[in-house]
Order: sequence, then C-alpha cells, then structure tokens
Amino acid sequence: MSNLPDWLPDLLLFENFSGNWQRYEDEVFAQFYSDFIKSRPAFQNEPVKVTKYPLKKGKERGFWHCIQEGKIEEERTPDMRRCERIGWVRPLIEHSADPRVKKWPKQVGAKNRYLLWVEEVDYLSRNAKRFV
Repeated sequence: MSNLPDWLPDLLLFENFSGNWQRYEDEVFAQFYSDFIKSRPAFQNEPVKVTKYPLKKGKERGFWHCIQEGKIEEERTPDMRRCERIGWVRPLIEHSADPRVKKWPKQVGAKNRYLLWVEEVDYLSRNAKRFV
C-alpha cells in the first residue's frame, strides 16, 4: 500500500499468526485496548468514548463493533479488513484535520456522529465521537 498516509501504521495481518484465530483476536484487542481503553484520543476536543456493555468474551462492545460487520447484533461476524486496520482507527481520529481525511456528520438517534474517510485507501471510520 504505497499510497498510505505516513501516519497510518502497518496492517495487523492474520497470516502472521500461523492461522491461530484466538492469538490474532487477542492481538487485535490488545491494539484496541491500548488505543481506546488505556488512553483516549480526542475528536473535536472531546474524548472518544467506547461503549463498554454488554461485554462479550470479556471485551467491550465497542471493540466488537470495530472488527465485525452485520446489522443484527447477535449475528455480526468478524471482518478481516476491519481487524487488519484496527490500528488505523486512533491515528485517523488524531489526524482528522489532515486534508486527506474527509469527514461529515451522521445523525444517530439524537446525536451527531462523524464519519472519517481516507479516500486514497478507501478506509472509513464510523462514529468518531463514540463507538457504538
């Protein structure tokens, strides 16, 4: 991926875990934990909050939303592209002023959330103010 912004880290690839899904999931969670639980980024001068409950396998709901896809909560499944890019979420938030990052509000219930998109790599981060 030669057109990556220099502030995006390398992908976290499943192939580097010898096919061991549990080790990979644990490493993906470790990245999420470091970026959003241990410390919090800010977006538009507000801390980014992670939805914690309900926990699943001891991991926050926001984590699962970052790495899974699907409209029905109980039927969501892991998305390898999201897992590989878990380390991109925080840098994208922190570099949201970069002109390569397109952003726009999206009404979710009574609140505005923000979508952040890096067109060059076709990567979209949803709900920059809160992971739901």
